[in-house]
Amino acid sequence: MQLLLEFLPIALFFVAYKFGDLFVATGVLIAAVILQAIVQWIRHRKISPMMLASAILVMVFGGLTLLLHDATFTNEELDAHRGWGHSTVEEATEFAMRCEAGTLLLTHHHPDRSDDEIDALVERCRAIVNRAESSLQVVAAADGMVLDIS
Repeated sequence: MQLLLEFLPIALFFVAYKFGDLFVATGVLIAAVILQAIVQWIRHRKISPMMLASAILVMVFGGLTLLLHDATFTNEELDAHRGWGHSTVEEATEFAMRCEAGTLLLTHHHPDRSDDEIDALVERCRAIVNRAESSLQVVAAADGMVLDIS
């Protein structure tokens, strides 16, 4: 039983990844590790150092404030490209707001898009953010862009 409890978050991560995507799986992993720590506290009235370190690492790296997300298509274009393994700008924006990310960096733009078209998509995403009254910042990755994450 103890072994099952210890590997449950990892198993749930892979199940969520199979039926969802990496972002859903990461959210499931974070929730499962938190639940695992709560169960350990209830059962033993303490949290082991390894559990605490694992929980902290999962929450820090799983919940970074900068979310880089594929934004190849729009919702209107997706049906023609379903199964290609790419996201829409709208999906990326909704997901970033659900994750409470501070900044969404749209990456992997469709190669046929001009800079002006990418700028228009960023504005579309910002309109979604404004309607949701979110504080999310949306920017598009560009050649030569440098991010200071210090």
